[in-house]
Amino acid sequence: MMTLLTTTHGQLASAQPGSYTTKETKAIKLYQDGLESMHARKWDAAEANLKKAAAFDDRFVEPRFALAELSDLRGNDAEAMKWYREALVISPRYFPNAYLHLADIEFRNQDFTAAEQHYKAYLELEEEPVRRRRARLGIDNCAFAAEAIKHPVPFDPKNLGPAVNSANAEYYPCITADDATLLYTRDLPDAASPWGHQEDFYVSTRDEKGEWTTGRPVSGVVTPANEGAGTLSPDGRFIIFTACAGMEGDYGAGRKGLGSCDLFISRRIGNRWSPPDNLGQPVNSRNWESQPSLASDGRTLYYVRGTQAPDGLKDMDIYVTRLQDDGAFSAPEKLGSTINTPFQEESVQIHPDGRTLYFSSSGHPAFGGLDIYMSRMEDDGTWGPALNLGYPINTGGDENSLLVSADGRIAYFASDRAGGQGELDLYGFELYPEARPAAVSYIRGVVTDKSTGKPVEADVELFDLSTGKLATAAYSDPSTGEFLVCLPAGRSMA
Repeated sequence: MMTLLTTTHGQLASAQPGSYTTKETKAIKLYQDGLESMHARKWDAAEANLKKAAAFDDRFVEPRFALAELSDLRGNDAEAMKWYREALVISPRYFPNAYLHLADIEFRNQDFTAAEQHYKAYLELEEEPVRRRRARLGIDNCAFAAEAIKHPVPFDPKNLGPAVNSANAEYYPCITADDATLLYTRDLPDAASPWGHQEDFYVSTRDEKGEWTTGRPVSGVVTPANEGAGTLSPDGRFIIFTACAGMEGDYGAGRKGLGSCDLFISRRIGNRWSPPDNLGQPVNSRNWESQPSLASDGRTLYYVRGTQAPDGLKDMDIYVTRLQDDGAFSAPEKLGSTINTPFQEESVQIHPDGRTLYFSSSGHPAFGGLDIYMSRMEDDGTWGPALNLGYPINTGGDENSLLVSADGRIAYFASDRAGGQGELDLYGFELYPEARPAAVSYIRGVVTDKSTGKPVEADVELFDLSTGKLATAAYSDPSTGEFLVCLPAGRSMA
């Protein structure tokens, strides 16, 4: 049996001579012309030729499958489903992958019954293990989504406004414990970049009315190269961020890296940011490291590591590493199966309570694409089950970049929903109680020299009196002596 489509959805392959499901030479020529137009992204010409080819012979399945994929590529779900269904009626076993593609489209259109049937039909025909995992997850998703959509959670997102958002894309927010400083990534057009765009950090602060001020680049960290997906320490004095290699392998501003993307750290002294340093091994590797999140203890770092492959990234998982007494980070540990799956995990955020993890995944029961989940740390230090935040926070599209304020009430996220400033915008909403972390407060102080009264740099540490373990820490600013540390609610500190 010939194969019409490659195993990667979205790439058509020509049939071998003599293996078509029609003997009509003119129909075959029209079909081949249609494929060539598809490869050239001449969608109208492709559609016209493929429809003519299909009309020649009502048993000619190749152009019908091609029309289904063309409709999918053009975002016409109704037409894609029509052509997939017609082709599968004509020849149910000709192209088993079509059941998987059709089920995915039906799922995102909330036809869960039909989607489940076609996921199961695929499993009856194919043995390829990766796509079988995807089909089994699809079946689980159908059962989950059909029930969860009947019980929507409270959700009323508000755009953060033109001071923060722009006509470009804004995403990956991070906020200080006092809810006063917002760091985020903006994707900007850049004619000098080989990709035509590049990412930079912007920061907004609240004014005396509680409104966000106009975002400005983070001076000393931002360069003409790519910087993005950062995390602030709760006091806003450290930033750990992602920088990726350019076409020439450089990381910008004389930085050196180990892999395609590495994590770097910069410290704020007064109003100035220090030159960023690569976190080095074992945090960084020859793989792809990104999307860091620093815990309120100032020592525990969560991030995403992805394995580079010829066709892009794969095996994106969440890792954790801890700063040790000698100043080096521990060997990164991959979080367990309650968090990581054989699919994709990203956008990790550890709440300042140190026990509530928010992340996005395509591998847990979901509404489709990437959904946002939370997990709570158990008393033994393991992570509990991943809990989907529910509909309509999660939808059939991709949801990520969730951030929850220290008091647990307000969540921030990125969305391209209608009515925004343009592309992805940052939004805030009141998080419903069941999805909230433990509330965290904070204290400010100033460290001074006892003899001179001048501000000094110091390592401020607070210990949990019930366990004797370090609970939170911060460094005072060497120029002002100011510090801020988080205080988990309900715990006695010293």
